Amino acid sequence: MRILISGAGIGGLTLANWLHKIGHTPVVIEKADDIRTAGYMIDFVGSSWDVANRMGVLPHLRAVNHSFEEMVFKDAAGKTVAHLPVQKLFRALGMSDHYLTLDRRDVVETLYRAIQSDVEVHFGTSLTGICQSAHGVEVAATGSQLEGMFDLVVGADGIHSNVRQLVFGSESQYADYLGYYVAAFYIPHVTDSLETGCAIHVEPGVQVGIYPLSDERWLVIPIYKSTDEGHIPPDQRLSVLRSHLHDVGWITQQILDSLTPDTPIFMDTATQIKMHQWSSNRVVMIGDGAYCPTLISGQGAALAMAGAYFLAEELKQSGNVQAALTRYEKRLRPHVEKVQTKASRFAPNFVPDSQLRIAITNWAIRLIDLPPVTHFFGKQLSLQSIIPATSAI
Repeated sequence: MRILISGAGIGGLTLANWLHKIGHTPVVIEKADDIRTAGYMIDFVGSSWDVANRMGVLPHLRAVNHSFEEMVFKDAAGKTVAHLPVQKLFRALGMSDHYLTLDRRDVVETLYRAIQSDVEVHFGTSLTGICQSAHGVEVAATGSQLEGMFDLVVGADGIHSNVRQLVFGSESQYADYLGYYVAAFYIPHVTDSLETGCAIHVEPGVQVGIYPLSDERWLVIPIYKSTDEGHIPPDQRLSVLRSHLHDVGWITQQILDSLTPDTPIFMDTATQIKMHQWSSNRVVMIGDGAYCPTLISGQGAALAMAGAYFLAEELKQSGNVQAALTRYEKRLRPHVEKVQTKASRFAPNFVPDSQLRIAITNWAIRLIDLPPVTHFFGKQLSLQSIIPATSAI
């Protein structure tokens, strides 16, 4: 089959890889002029690990691993108030050998290199129309001329999916805003006093995380509670950040001072997407566009890769497209709904809104070595792989 994938992100590139391997002809389009590299750190464990392992890209991902021994929690004065021994936690859960912490840009670049010589990819291309029939799908697009008919169109174009808008309707029907905005940007290090590992500062309604990716470069991820202000244009993001973080302690002001109007800042809402159905005839959604769980779940990449894997598996096993799409959703939806529910419930603890909640969270982190607490954290993180041991692909 000739299959159009809209979106060259984690889910879209994973799907393109598997479709090519099982004999289909995937064509990938991406609205951006190049691979999108903005985003967060990714906990690569469970389903994402298993899918990447079967794709043969784990050696490349291990080479860019940023796993930290611990997360250090700082108060406004810079005093350490709690340690979360990340590696110890994963060892207790039996996953220390199957866990990586990765910069999203490294994951996307690795997945792109894996298909670059085998799959047709069009950058600077966006769909403007989708017309389905019993025999296939015709599309209209800007940027590149996509000739001929496709047997299937896959929307892998993220939380603000264009495919979803064209086929299933407006985003507002499916968006569940959790009450937070998330930003991410790279800066040179602004102090030499930061210990090795991830450092996090929490104040009521605000979390600022720093991930030292090298001696010279940090990834900073601020999260703040806010009413839904909609899309923040890139040229307004620096002023919005300064407005929301202007009185936040620790080294936050040094971080803000290091930013310039030219600093690329990723910013979006923490919003879950909950579609009542992921497919319509010969159009199907995967990843954040169908079921975004938010970064609070820690499972966005895992669910995107699992969705791509399940969809490819079902397309190989079934000679009927509709049957394959139905089975893909039936297999994945229960896991998605479980992860989304946990993330919604955990959000108030992820970014506590009071000093009392912060104190309780820090207290729980200090008890992480106790088996019941370790077990609780493991359940909240939904780390177990949903990829079956035996597979059709």
